Amino acid sequence: MSSVSRAGDPPQAEQVRQRMLLIVAGAAGRIGHDLLGLTVPLRAVLEAAAADGVEVSTAPEACRLIERFGAGLQMLAATERMSVTAELGAVYETIQPLLKATLPRGVQLVAELDDAPHVINAGREAVAQALFRCCHAVAAAAVAGDRVVVARRPSSEAGAIDLRFVLEAADPERTGDARLAAGLLPRHDDPLIVALGATVEVRTGKPGPAVVLTVPRTR
Repeated sequence: MSSVSRAGDPPQAEQVRQRMLLIVAGAAGRIGHDLLGLTVPLRAVLEAAAADGVEVSTAPEACRLIERFGAGLQMLAATERMSVTAELGAVYETIQPLLKATLPRGVQLVAELDDAPHVINAGREAVAQALFRCCHAVAAAAVAGDRVVVARRPSSEAGAIDLRFVLEAADPERTGDARLAAGLLPRHDDPLIVALGATVEVRTGKPGPAVVLTVPRTR
């Protein structure tokens, strides 16, 4: 006997597809969480070995790869539940482990996003990728002792959010380096930036050069 769909229900094939996506997302999230958990004792052992003067060769980089893989799986789990809009704080919390894992050793990641909800007119996957690309552009110029600060600031454009990715250099001479700032800028014609309806630019000044991503938001 064939089943009859009620009016407004998605076709059976689409229901099966949605269930499978949720199963995959759930499994990816659990595996990613477990992988990140496993790196905690591994990090502790590596730090103890380094303190004792033991050469651990490629183990630290292997640990970073595990962290990236775990964070990537967690990101997959979140983005399979894509919506038309994305709340900034929730997206940042999802990808924070991935951002931290990609920073050079000795570089600190700081978030100043405040507590208010900021909903952006884009799916969370697009917002997550934009955050990652801008943060990665700034982090590529960072060295040990620097900080990468992800902050939300008032925008000069109505109905938009300014996301600043600031490189706070430990060396004061690098803070106002215009040549350093010029090297941070992602491509203006990046398809992701265009698809978001966003603009991106680099600004200099204290506390350091910054990539500024201006993204439309909902009210």
